[in-house]
Amino acid sequence: MKKKMLSVLLTGAMMLTLAGCGSTAASSAAPEPETTVTIFIAASLEKAFTDEGKLLDMYKALQPNVTVEVNAGSSGTLLQQIQEGAPCDLFFSAGKKQVTSAEEGGYVIDGSVVDLLENKVVLVKRAGDDSSAVTGFGDMTNASSMALCADSVPAGQYARLIFENMGITDDILNNPDMVINECDKVTAALAAVAQGSNEIGIVYASDAANEPGVEVIAEASKDELPENPLYPAALIDNHQADDSVKAAAADLLAFLQTEEALSVFAEYTFILHEG
Repeated sequence: MKKKMLSVLLTGAMMLTLAGCGSTAASSAAPEPETTVTIFIAASLEKAFTDEGKLLDMYKALQPNVTVEVNAGSSGTLLQQIQEGAPCDLFFSAGKKQVTSAEEGGYVIDGSVVDLLENKVVLVKRAGDDSSAVTGFGDMTNASSMALCADSVPAGQYARLIFENMGITDDILNNPDMVINECDKVTAALAAVAQGSNEIGIVYASDAANEPGVEVIAEASKDELPENPLYPAALIDNHQADDSVKAAAADLLAFLQTEEALSVFAEYTFILHEG
């Protein structure tokens, strides 16, 4: 049933796209109704969407009758909100685990998942701070404090996987000489380091590249983290949405896969997922 729904949505999305292309047929037709699409996106994606002239502005230029409302936060929190019935039309997660959980719970429209982007995990310190003795992941225990995302947050899960692969989980999490600042999302960890509240932090490369208040100490190696964090996007079966909203959500997902959109993600140092 959901596969049939996806086919209908994609057909509607194609009609929206054609309408947005300014063809003679489209321009002579009645205007499309005003439509609002609600998207839940990982906090690390927010700037690529909301910065001036970026994804939301680009999409608005293509589809002026579609308003996109953004809810950005930890992917784990966003998943919980979806499970609790919050209206969402498209979920763009910073972790595969959250989308898989949504699929298993019956919230995702079958066949709509797109493994779109990858990121990298980096260790950062405050920009211009030469007082830290930390030179990489191998000597993180030398830090007096660390901004670390909670284990419900994908960035926190990847950080703990690094600790596990390096055999230093206990040395980090139960270190009496290190203060762990557990953050509810990756942008909070980034801000804690940029503001000097914590000596080091573990965040995504895309966040670090767009925050002048931090500098990268090291990037996680393949030994430390064998696979890059994966960012999948999926259409959510929002029972509160009508057909025009569902078609617009499918059209937005298609737009996010275009060269124009992918070039924006590249500006924010995201990596196109191949495979």
